[in-house]
Amino acid sequence: MVSEVHPPEDRELPLREHIRELRVRIVRVLALLAIFFALLYPISDDIIFKLWYEVFPGNLDIVAYSPAEWIVSRLIISLLLSILIVFPYMVYETYMFLRPGLFYHERDFLKTLIPLSYLLFLFGVALGYFVIIPRVLNFVIAHSGGITPELSVQKTMMGIFRIIFALGLTFQLPIPIVLAVRLGLVSSIWLKRRRLVVYGILAFLATTISPDFTGMNQLIIIAVVGLLYEISIRIAILFERRRDKNNIDESTEGVPHGETH
Repeated sequence: MVSEVHPPEDRELPLREHIRELRVRIVRVLALLAIFFALLYPISDDIIFKLWYEVFPGNLDIVAYSPAEWIVSRLIISLLLSILIVFPYMVYETYMFLRPGLFYHERDFLKTLIPLSYLLFLFGVALGYFVIIPRVLNFVIAHSGGITPELSVQKTMMGIFRIIFALGLTFQLPIPIVLAVRLGLVSSIWLKRRRLVVYGILAFLATTISPDFTGMNQLIIIAVVGLLYEISIRIAILFERRRDKNNIDESTEGVPHGETH
């Protein structure tokens, strides 16, 4: 019979065994990261050209202000794309490291939550790349006074990836909320009462992440992430109803039919 006190595969191990397992998993992640980096770097020239001429209107020229800038840009974009590709495997190795200490229902919960987390991250990246970044760049270039700007390829690539990664992380908002509700740390009522605080933080982050004098990008970010927050509240309500139902079922288990307390 499986113990209800401890997870099914939980066992006492020396600290050095846990450290050894963690080191092995980190090495696996780094090895896969190195493999993708080695595959992407030779074609990083084409990737930069493709990204540049898709994002910028009017075929704006690529400018490198130092001999090493182009090489550094290739290294940066190869590393960032490798992280983006290997990220699901990073999450998988993290899950496998934690798995022996998890109950079956916790494993099932994480198996559902992890793919959702990655999909939300990709959605945030897509929103930044296809909507936010083109709007910002088009606005800036359109109001340059007829002067063709010369943009540093390294700084520009870093700025683009900063925006899309920041948006990808911003779209993780429902994940910690769902976990907090699952652990009983917050409730749907608590979330509802703090709407104004959350929206204020969102407005600040939107302005910081995606500066736009028209305000359109900020409104898009606030609207989408606000929608995610409201969805998180609805998920919290569903969890609470399910938890209350389970508590009622457990409290009435074994009580003869027709008897009440």
